[in-house]
Amino acid sequence: LQSLRGLEGVSHLGSLYVGANDQLTSLDGLNSLTTVGTVDLTYNDLLTNLDALASLTVIDGDLKIYENASLASLDGLSSLTTVTGDLKITENPSLATADAEAFAARLDVGGTVYIEDNGP
Repeated sequence: LQSLRGLEGVSHLGSLYVGANDQLTSLDGLNSLTTVGTVDLTYNDLLTNLDALASLTVIDGDLKIYENASLASLDGLSSLTTVTGDLKITENPSLATADAEAFAARLDVGGTVYIEDNGP
């Protein structure tokens, strides 16, 4: 999968799984997404940022971000305020652990927060 274009009008999803994509560089196409159930972003080797998720405010479930080799920033999730389930940010070697911890600290998380094995 190289692109999520064509999903520009989607504002709500029951769940979002984007994983095992070795060519996907961005989530462009999800720019209108405001609420979603569980979000699982895993094994996307070339994904560098989450900027397309800037409109997302609530995740009514878990947020899992792990094994994204090039992900260097969570700034695209700046509008996110609430994760009702667990928050898991692990094994993203280009993402500074301090940035992941600061991101988690500003959220209302209903479950457990796991931040492990990210970058320095």
